[in-house]
Amino acid sequence: MLKKSYPKFRESYKQIAGVDPQKDLVCIGVNTFSEVIANLTGFIDGKFMKLSDLDLEFISTNANGKVSKRNPERMLVRHNWMEIFVRLAITRFVKNEKVAAGPVEAV
Repeated sequence: MLKKSYPKFRESYKQIAGVDPQKDLVCIGVNTFSEVIANLTGFIDGKFMKLSDLDLEFISTNANGKVSKRNPERMLVRHNWMEIFVRLAITRFVKNEKVAAGPVEAV
């Protein structure tokens, strides 16, 4: 299911990560990510998805990887980009809104 959407994720990552690169690495910081999500009309509604949920998922996504030159702390690299959107879909549509039966349906 995610395979056919991957090219869109990859292209959006490249465009957004290029806005604020960190030294020689293109990645996305929390402020840039929050701005992107804020521009998704209706996604953060204060009821089913709050800014605190967004911050929690950003931290959770970063907690899974080792910090290295190519995977900086508190930044999203390409593999984190898709992961955080899957996590946000699960948080909103499975845990909070309960309109999806599971992760696959949420995405």
